Amino acid sequence: METFKLTIVEDSRIPFRSRARSCRITTPGGVIGFEPRHEGFVGTLQPGSEVEFTDEAGNAHSLTAEWGVLLFEDNACVITLAEAR
Repeated sequence: METFKLTIVEDSRIPFRSRARSCRITTPGGVIGFEPRHEGFVGTLQPGSEVEFTDEAGNAHSLTAEWGVLLFEDNACVITLAEAR
């Protein structure tokens, strides 16, 4: 199964940095999903956004973000969060 590089950065730690099968994010424009080879995208996360992703092994993960920024480019996704729960 294809994957993409997913890095989630929060304040002074990196809660996730590995390969992922998919990622679903709530943005100010609604919900958007990302899979390997997604086209380039830049967006902001609204307060209370849900970040859900499936890692390379097929395990589901989720966290709630107060706000953040997302960049998907060259089969890599970086999500920078101000605060997550």
